[in-house]
Amino acid sequence: DQSLTGIALIQDGRFEYVNPRLGEMFGYAPAEMIGLRSVDVVHEQDRPMMAESIRQRLSGEVPSVHHIFKGLRQDGSVVDLELYGCTLEYRGRRAAMSTLLDITDRKRAEATLQTQERRFRSLIENSAEGIGLIGSDTTAKLGTNKVGGTGLGCTADQPYGLKITAGGKTLDLNGLKIV
Repeated sequence: DQSLTGIALIQDGRFEYVNPRLGEMFGYAPAEMIGLRSVDVVHEQDRPMMAESIRQRLSGEVPSVHHIFKGLRQDGSVVDLELYGCTLEYRGRRAAMSTLLDITDRKRAEATLQTQERRFRSLIENSAEGIGLIGSDTTAKLGTNKVGGTGLGCTADQPYGLKITAGGKTLDLNGLKIV
């Protein structure tokens, strides 16, 4: 099975079917997961949410669900997962069917990007030099730090166009290129 998604069938709170990809996500052979309680592979902080999700699906309260949660691998490490779930009939009884995607790399990349953005923003905002960001067509100010805004006679969040008047002088930004 070369599936990118993990697939599971849950009845009575236990795995009845697990494809190879789901086993791989949690660090188990698929056969090892059969009979295992589904909440045993969910991080403690997300167990109540996931147990309630299964209950709601099996009771018919909701036809389908979508969750992002933390799972627990057999070795105790944490994996970030995205789940899409519904219900179906399996061996004459309702069962919760789930497809899961491992989004651990995506979550790490998002966290790295947010950290870099905070660093960049701090560098710009705390610079002793005036810094302004101008649109590529030079017609709109996208932002400036406090020093840059003060030097231009405007606040950091005040928009301006091509011509700025500061201290009685007009600055013409035509032809300005940011490099």
